[in-house]
Amino acid sequence: MIGAEDYSFSGRKRVRWQIIAPSAKSRSDRAFTAIQAAKDLLEKTEADQATIWLEINKELAGKGYGLAIVSFTPDGKGNSGKDANSKIWEVEVADAEVSTEQVRIATAWYANRSKFADKDGLTNEPKLEAYLAKELGMPESRITLPWVMREKFAYNDEPYEVAGTRMPSDIKEPESFSKSKCQMDLQCWGDKHNVAAGIYCDDYVEKLAKYSHEWTDGMLEPKFSHFRWKDESKGYITYIGDKIKFQNGFGAWQNYVYECDLDPETNTVLDVRVQPGRL
Repeated sequence: MIGAEDYSFSGRKRVRWQIIAPSAKSRSDRAFTAIQAAKDLLEKTEADQATIWLEINKELAGKGYGLAIVSFTPDGKGNSGKDANSKIWEVEVADAEVSTEQVRIATAWYANRSKFADKDGLTNEPKLEAYLAKELGMPESRITLPWVMREKFAYNDEPYEVAGTRMPSDIKEPESFSKSKCQMDLQCWGDKHNVAAGIYCDDYVEKLAKYSHEWTDGMLEPKFSHFRWKDESKGYITYIGDKIKFQNGFGAWQNYVYECDLDPETNTVLDVRVQPGRL
């Protein structure tokens, strides 16, 4: 996760996560990654509405290049809580594969755009393009921003807003995100279950405090920033983070690094460990 926002209004709890998932390449993978994240977000926060933006990277987040946008509103009452006939699921996904060069250009564009603003605040694009061409070592003709278009996601020839509500127990993940393929890829398997690790591991980490503890992450921030294989043959993952402080017997606080070994298929915590320090 790269960003979080609580946009609650008038007693209606609404939260949003911005996430990245480099292993989600296909349209289906992107959709189901964001759908699962929305479910995890709702479980973690008990919100009335959970929204997920699947972004290309942190630098381009919120710039209109979202690869998937999912909104999950279980009571079907929309943003306000008063729209009785609103959709439970809204899922839009892009097919586009944004190249490494396009990402590089777009990232540089937004990082330098303010340098080429005129007195009215408008960007002098020709000057910016000339500058980026020189900085990136490419012709000006290649300095173009990517185009990402999202369309409604269908499952079994139905819009997901219908299929996801009518047959939630029958919705299966695409083959490319099944155990047979995803579990063999550390990035894919770790990304897929990162949110679950934050839900199921944190209580066990807290119990290792001899005295008081204090989480230093925000309510919607991820507790685990790294992961590695615990047992690749079984699909076990070790998730690692450093967003906690433990208090000692003298009342002083110290940062700790914690590790949680998780069986992602059953969400079983196998072991937890802590040691003083930061990642």
